[in-house]
Amino acid sequence: PGAVAPWTPWLSAAPATAGGGYEDVAVSTMRRIIGERLQSSVVTAPHFYVTVEVDMKAAAAARESLNRLTGLAVTFNDMIVKAVALSLLRHPTANASWQGESVRYNSSADIAVAVSIPDGLITPVVRACHLKGLAQISAEIKALAERAKGKKLSPDEYRGSTFTISNLGMLGVEDFTAIINPPEACILAV
Repeated sequence: PGAVAPWTPWLSAAPATAGGGYEDVAVSTMRRIIGERLQSSVVTAPHFYVTVEVDMKAAAAARESLNRLTGLAVTFNDMIVKAVALSLLRHPTANASWQGESVRYNSSADIAVAVSIPDGLITPVVRACHLKGLAQISAEIKALAERAKGKKLSPDEYRGSTFTISNLGMLGVEDFTAIINPPEACILAV
């Protein structure tokens, strides 16, 4: 009998309400365009998913040491951006974009980093990450994220990426499926 008590509210029906209420809220132009592009991506780009677990103990130790010695605040995301940039140069098919009649192989690792804003997500671009050190990547990501949250990004700061990284690790998310940002060939969900 004692085990049933916590479930008692589940056993009775909730009082009926007249009609199922709802509220329609208009979306911003930016949010509508993002939604349309991602919906199109899911339908038109062949998606396949690969999951790999990475031991970050050595990266954590390197980050801690780097931040302690330099006074910087390099994040795991900054390190991932740099590692992806170097990997893109070694694997050009991942740094490519579909052009309709051709495939464009990009020589620069221009990485978009997903930033949460009240209207949804926006992906500001850190250009030529393969040529930059962690300190510069870190500073640029922080500045872009701040401008994104203040709605002060210029179009050239969120267009023209060759690869996107979406990181939900700081929210305790262990696995999720990201949608390719067209016309890119790949996206990394962290």
